[in-house]
Amino acid sequence: PRRPLTDQTWFCGLMSFEAFINLVLLGAEADAKCRNNCQPGDNAIWSTLDGLVALVFALDVVLAIAVMGPKGYMGGTEKCGFNFFRIFDLSLVACRIFDFFLTRSGVSSGLKVVSA
Repeated sequence: PRRPLTDQTWFCGLMSFEAFINLVLLGAEADAKCRNNCQPGDNAIWSTLDGLVALVFALDVVLAIAVMGPKGYMGGTEKCGFNFFRIFDLSLVACRIFDFFLTRSGVSSGLKVVSA
């Protein structure tokens, strides 16, 4: 039997690489982002890259839920019946997406750092 797409070695490696790229972008943004006397659009590249990273993380979760189903994604082998890692991952992705929309509306929440 074939393993689902989300369990394939190449897919897991790709998602790990994407997480690494996310950390590199966060560091670069912390160093290079405009802070004083910024003009509209000065930080547009960071917002665009942040949106792309959030989209890839969201697609990872959506694919996993589509492949395993909601019950299979949330379920686990622990006594309580939940997979804490997946719930934690889903929470981080939700924070990232929420932060992306807050930032687009002009509110700085800092949730992006939490989801790093």
